[in-house]
Amino acid sequence: DEAAPFHGMTFPDAARWGIQNSTNPGQQALFQKLADALDGKGGIVYAHKGKGGIFNGSLGSIVAPSGGSRVSVLLHELTHAATVQSIRQDAGIKTRIESLRQRVLDWLDSDEGAAYQQAQGQRFADYGLTSAEEFAAETLSRREFQRLLAQIPSDKPGKSVWQRFVDMVADFLGIKDGAERTALEDAMEVTLEAVEKQVAPAKGEFAFPPNQRQYADDFDPALRAAAERL
Repeated sequence: DEAAPFHGMTFPDAARWGIQNSTNPGQQALFQKLADALDGKGGIVYAHKGKGGIFNGSLGSIVAPSGGSRVSVLLHELTHAATVQSIRQDAGIKTRIESLRQRVLDWLDSDEGAAYQQAQGQRFADYGLTSAEEFAAETLSRREFQRLLAQIPSDKPGKSVWQRFVDMVADFLGIKDGAERTALEDAMEVTLEAVEKQVAPAKGEFAFPPNQRQYADDFDPALRAAAERL
């Protein structure tokens, strides 16, 4: 597992690995937020040879690739681990994310959105727009999605102290900082609120055996097979 040292780590330990192994200060700041939120909550991360990732809350497990985009995929899946409970159990947070998701979809259907997509050379049928859970995970982990959100005006006026953190992350991610607040700030605000408010998992949800490494080596063959297809 030399190529994927996070194999067998708990969720918070994997987040701390992300802090040390990301070369992007914006990602490092987000990994730190996730490490704090997930501290003491267990879960196990498995490495595989595919490209994608899987978060399974009922098993308390994450599957992430051992090479290539492993840092960004790990950030995406750890965001799921830190936000899914809040999104599904806090109606206020879910409503805000769904409202943002619809605003992005409406903007993409506008003339301005169409012009942006033409300039980017792609039509956004984006994975981050498929559900509230994926919207939150893509907001923190995927640059293309963050750049899209940065194009869309916010429905909140001006800037706030909160935006110092968001602006720092956006700057490190190479996203042009505008004078006005955008949907990127709105999305990061509600996503990080979901991280901060994380609802306590059900008993045993993120429990893991004492011999984490052995368990990781022998994890469910069906889960491994699904991961290898990604």
